[in-house]
Amino acid sequence: MIHLLATIISALYLGGNSQPLNVLVFSKTAGFRHESIPAGVSCLEQIAARNGWRISSSEDPSVFSDENLAKVDVTVWLMTTGDVLDPAQQEAFRRFIRSGKGFVGAILWAAGRAK
Repeated sequence: MIHLLATIISALYLGGNSQPLNVLVFSKTAGFRHESIPAGVSCLEQIAARNGWRISSSEDPSVFSDENLAKVDVTVWLMTTGDVLDPAQQEAFRRFIRSGKGFVGAILWAAGRAK
């Protein structure tokens, strides 16, 4: 699964960009918490190191602001659950997506977006 994510992330960034890919891994949970989240983050960090990506991971929803997201090329929602962003953070994330930047939802992300 993690190698599939790496392939998807790489594909999102193809196009001859000479700058390192900036990846944000977000794994906040507001419900069920999968015990493999730390292993998933670690694996993505290893893949990032091999590919020369810049990667940060967070469970702090305040990273979803226009200022913070301007530094990111792709977000990976890794096993998130529940409603983890407030309305202002949701709007910042919508603007991020609409700007053409990348999003990868892994495993439980959809469970938090049922509304």
